[in-house]
Amino acid sequence: MNLSFVIGTIINGIELGLIYALIAIGFSLIYGTAKIVFAAHGEIYMIGAMLTYYLFAVKGIPYFVSLIIVIISMGIFGLIADRLLFRRLHGKDLEMFMVSLGLVMIMSSVFLLIFGGAPKGVRTPFPGTMNLMGMSLAIDKLIVALISITIIVGLHFFFHKVKSGQGIRAYAQNPEAAALQGISMDRTVPLTFFVSLALAGAAGGLVAPLYFAQVFMGTSALTNTFMVVILGGIGSFPGAIVGGLFLGLLHSLGRIVMGEFSFLLSFIVIIIFLVVKPTGFFGHE
Repeated sequence: MNLSFVIGTIINGIELGLIYALIAIGFSLIYGTAKIVFAAHGEIYMIGAMLTYYLFAVKGIPYFVSLIIVIISMGIFGLIADRLLFRRLHGKDLEMFMVSLGLVMIMSSVFLLIFGGAPKGVRTPFPGTMNLMGMSLAIDKLIVALISITIIVGLHFFFHKVKSGQGIRAYAQNPEAAALQGISMDRTVPLTFFVSLALAGAAGGLVAPLYFAQVFMGTSALTNTFMVVILGGIGSFPGAIVGGLFLGLLHSLGRIVMGEFSFLLSFIVIIIFLVVKPTGFFGHE
């Protein structure tokens, strides 16, 4: 095993971790504002990947245009889901969870019927490699990592400098105090759904050309999201980033040690966290 291989593996882990972070940020936002354990978050990621496959690989629409369509479509779906389903059930945690679980069944069944269960290959829009310090790095993974970082930086600006973003952050931290400051739940929660589902769709759209798109990929995405939230602390923006990177590196480096059984390492680490530090890196009691 040479140094170039290890560094390449670390870079792959960072790229994977950034994708995990995008999904986990959205999941944490919905939980923080609407108090929903949104079980359909992994399916939104799956739909983002499948729609990217359809628009880019099947219809020939340019990749970035396809990605923007996917992001906006998933955001609008979030607005519709909040308006028609979850707003009526606010405060009923079990009922909201069951509705989100129902969405999982419906969406996975519909997309399985349309696309079938076989993996769909998506050609990379960024072919080729570049040489860095003697290492050959895939250009597509570097670009996806840069796009992910740009989205995360943009979110940080949105949550700290834009009034509506500050409202989401305030409401997620303390709904009662936010309400006293005139921050309306009726405006904040729909915007949260839009942002959260758009992020999950973006993650699916970014990952499709790197690996593949498949109807069943939502289940593993949701599992990884739960792991990231446990590691970083639920409701924490920096926690989602750190937890995502940690899990991405764990998965990537774990393959060196444990091969195809590397997923077991993730569960071992999660169990240790739950016992030793159940609040995660940035969570609170």
